[in-house]
Amino acid sequence: MFYLLYLYYADVANEYPLLNLVQYQTVRVALAMATAMIVAVAMGSRFIAWIRTKQGRGQPIRDDGPVSHLSKVGTPTMGGLMILAGIAVAVFLWGDLTNPYIWIVSGVTAAFGVLGFIDDYAKVTKQTSAGLTSKQKLLAQVVVSVIAGVLVVLWMTQSPTSPGLETSIAFPFFKDVLLNVGWFYVAFVAFTIVGFSNAVNLTDGLDGLAIVPVMMAGAAFGIISYLVGNFIFSDYLGVHHVPGAGELAIFCAANFPLAYSVAGGDTASALAAGCPVIVIAHNSHPGVAEIVATAVNRAARLTDMPEGVFSMLYGGGRTVGQAVVRHAVTQAVGFTGSRAGGTALMALAAARRQPIPVYAEMSSVNPVIILPGALDRGEEALAVGLYGSLTLGGGQFCTNPGLVFLPSGKGDSFLATLKSLAETGSPGTMLNAAICQSYADSTAAVAATAGVEILARAEAGPGQGAPAIFTVSIADFLSSHKLQHEMFGPATLIVRGTVQEIKAAIPKLEGQLTASLHATDEELADNPALVLALQQRAGRLIFNGFPTSLEVCHSIVHGGPFPATSDGRSSSVGTLAIFRFCRPVAWQNCPDAALPPELQDANPLGIRRME
Repeated sequence: MFYLLYLYYADVANEYPLLNLVQYQTVRVALAMATAMIVAVAMGSRFIAWIRTKQGRGQPIRDDGPVSHLSKVGTPTMGGLMILAGIAVAVFLWGDLTNPYIWIVSGVTAAFGVLGFIDDYAKVTKQTSAGLTSKQKLLAQVVVSVIAGVLVVLWMTQSPTSPGLETSIAFPFFKDVLLNVGWFYVAFVAFTIVGFSNAVNLTDGLDGLAIVPVMMAGAAFGIISYLVGNFIFSDYLGVHHVPGAGELAIFCAANFPLAYSVAGGDTASALAAGCPVIVIAHNSHPGVAEIVATAVNRAARLTDMPEGVFSMLYGGGRTVGQAVVRHAVTQAVGFTGSRAGGTALMALAAARRQPIPVYAEMSSVNPVIILPGALDRGEEALAVGLYGSLTLGGGQFCTNPGLVFLPSGKGDSFLATLKSLAETGSPGTMLNAAICQSYADSTAAVAATAGVEILARAEAGPGQGAPAIFTVSIADFLSSHKLQHEMFGPATLIVRGTVQEIKAAIPKLEGQLTASLHATDEELADNPALVLALQQRAGRLIFNGFPTSLEVCHSIVHGGPFPATSDGRSSSVGTLAIFRFCRPVAWQNCPDAALPPELQDANPLGIRRME
């Protein structure tokens, strides 16, 4: 409970640093042990006295046991209730209740506790050492253990956080040795649970008063669980780390289930930079996310990457993402999504005791500027090209051309062609209900703005986004800042004005991912100030082309001034993307032999270098 409260109110913990201790597994283990002990001690004497009065002569002792056990005659039984109470309170207060392993183990413990209670109750009420028969106890134990084994296998095979351990038996201190037994793993789990639970009774001498062996066995398994759940200790000891038995955060984009998602550019560049990655899956495509995450983990295993280098989290709405950003282990954030979401993450990261960078790609209308010479070369062809870019992928690209500057007095054929294409065009399916509703709201807001006229607007069915073309004068455009807001979908706003007015308007635009300029060579030569203004507003300039055309190469830049991105110096595509997750370090006056291999004169790693 306290751990979940910490995750939910992590901003409060930032104000009271002592509360941050709750996030550490070691601290919670120690507090859980102390809690269980306090519960047992607090209820011990009262419980024993109460149970003695209820049981009278206590549990009978077996006649075939050692003579030394006869001294235990009259000892009250059912002390396991104290153990269960201590465990339950400790787990509830300090456990991660979102962890399926905790529920599986707690369920097995509770079920075996109920079985033990039934057995002891029969012994006490009948005043005989024979409670449940051996067959009855073994059958019940096997059933519970098989259910636990099935749940463990189902959880681990559905979770991409534990690659290679799904149905395998690991050998301590031989980390590369895994024996995959398939569904026979369920039988192994059942045999282990039943065997160890009965071994406790055998150790104590068959009389069922097993508190000391329980303490020893519980301590041993507690230590094992702690070590495999702690990445540092599991790595040091050469045992498999089990996340959840218990760096860089990447938020998946809604509109790119592959390229900007689990194994997208953010993840690839972060891993290439040597950073472990935690991906927060998008709820629009959880199935694809799981498939890709499983593939990433398998690839990491096959290439001998460190265990835990990649993990993925599902669900939780905003709570999970916020907790990851606030967590001390997170050192940077990659995000592709809305302006509101990106700025919220920026605020969370800045409010941390140790602020971290957030590389967020957010909002861009990607202006297209058309000069008279470009219209003279062919208005219809220009309109066809713009419409194709506008409706590509249902208009749901981050580089969608949502703003067009068109010289007044020209472009009638351009507008007529664009109008015809939009009115006869087919609506596209929007990626999810939220995007669909946002598109409807944003286009409605633009249509209702003073001075805006609807040039063309097609009909759309449920879950669809239809092409929409709006026009407005440059004066009305500049008087309403909301007209610069993104309409995420197949819609664009055409702004009419003189070339001089267009040139004057460009510096007043927000930061953009792209800016496209259609002009002749002579017009480019005559308008260097316009090119410079576009350079200051966007991360990628396109000449006589459209922004949705993008090549992933060394020279590409997919970024731009705010609000296109949170850091206009970065790129989320191409070779430059890796530098977001690198921190430069200078090795001044260091002997060559002490330098990292990457920097040594002999170049032992064979890295290409500039001479």
